[in-house]
Amino acid sequence: MSQKGKPIDAPATEDPPYLQPGSIVEVNHEDNVCPRARYTAIIMERATSTNDK
Repeated sequence: MSQKGKPIDAPATEDPPYLQPGSIVEVNHEDNVCPRARYTAIIMERATSTNDK
């Protein structure tokens, strides 16, 4: 991520802009240990799909 906290330049995908590498997102666990816990994360890279050939 750049020094000003803006997403880095990355190849565009069909994903929405907030899911591009460098974007800050909020995530939560789907377990019962701490059901209301939310975490801040940065998308580092796009995962490869098992459908990609």
